[in-house]
Amino acid sequence: MKKLNVGLVGAGWMGKMHSYCYKAYRQFFGSETLEPFLHTICEINDDLSNKAKKDFGYEYCTSNWKELIDNPEIDIINITSPNHLHYEVAKKAIEAGKHVYCEKPLTNSYKTALELAELAEKKGVKTLVGFNFIQNPAQLHARDIVKDGKLGDIHHFRGEMIADYMADPNIGHSWRNEISKAGSGQIGDTSSHVFSLFKHLTNKKILEVFCHRNIYIKKRPQTDFGGDFAKKTTINKEAVLIENETDDKAITLFKFENNGIGIVESSRVSTGNKNDLKYTLTGNQGALRFSMKRNNEIQFYNNNEEESLKGFKKIEMGPFNDEFAKFHPVAGIGLGYQDYKLLECKQIIEAIALNGEAYPNFRWGAEIQLLVDAAIKSSKENRWIKIKELV
Repeated sequence: MKKLNVGLVGAGWMGKMHSYCYKAYRQFFGSETLEPFLHTICEINDDLSNKAKKDFGYEYCTSNWKELIDNPEIDIINITSPNHLHYEVAKKAIEAGKHVYCEKPLTNSYKTALELAELAEKKGVKTLVGFNFIQNPAQLHARDIVKDGKLGDIHHFRGEMIADYMADPNIGHSWRNEISKAGSGQIGDTSSHVFSLFKHLTNKKILEVFCHRNIYIKKRPQTDFGGDFAKKTTINKEAVLIENETDDKAITLFKFENNGIGIVESSRVSTGNKNDLKYTLTGNQGALRFSMKRNNEIQFYNNNEEESLKGFKKIEMGPFNDEFAKFHPVAGIGLGYQDYKLLECKQIIEAIALNGEAYPNFRWGAEIQLLVDAAIKSSKENRWIKIKELV
């Protein structure tokens, strides 16, 4: 069995997720295609690299990501570093003929994201961008319901991703609070997930956007642990406070083809909200509802039912869905976040093995970044932005 040698850049939480998924792939999906092998991991210094090598189970480690690009043994580069590093690492990897699996956002601008997508297509390498929520079997089933026409003419979407992981002003400053590194705040970090879900469910083009963004916590304390969400410091008169440059909250209105309208809301400072992603998708014949708090079910409303029977009906995921069946033989046993990352990882492994396309690829990532850029432009100029203005 041929190995797929993995090189990973960035050993934080998401690096841990990617590493776990490669190791778990064979257990859940077999090794008839390729067998992933954790070859080399890269972090910003030797101490962190060595620790990650031991913790995650890599064969080698380095503090220079260019060594991964130059190593002919490595087949695929995984990028789980801060956002501003994505473009350079991905471009060098593609130029070297390596496949690339990059966390979202693909880059911090549509121009550079599109450049990477076109370069990858030209070089013939496989790409994947990390919008893992669309891998949820519930979202695959929801998309099938829409494709089958059970909602009729889609005319309204309301989505949100609301959290409070940075609601406490004692959470330290990190790269996520710097425009030069993060690119944006919630509009790029979590609104992008909702845009991705809308595209996944409907495949409809968004035509115009209007966005308002807000920085709620103006400054955050400098810390020696880089703004780890699980750690807090205490703001006192000795604390060094650093300007927060990225949006804590964002609301985006949008118009989509066939006279549709939508709204996307995101926040990282909404006290009491523990990272919920939810949406309602409405057509003239039916509607779908979903909340990440009930990750393994969707609710379906059929407008063609007898009046006395109308109402949202719960549909629980189960082994009727092929991807769910890989994990559990019966319904009622839920899948979680890391399972969707594993399904995402499966996409790139099998695209390489079978010479197919991973879903979603860099072209998809560029299209989502186009919406993010349009929303940012709208918030700066306080006007509706036609998507075609940026193309």
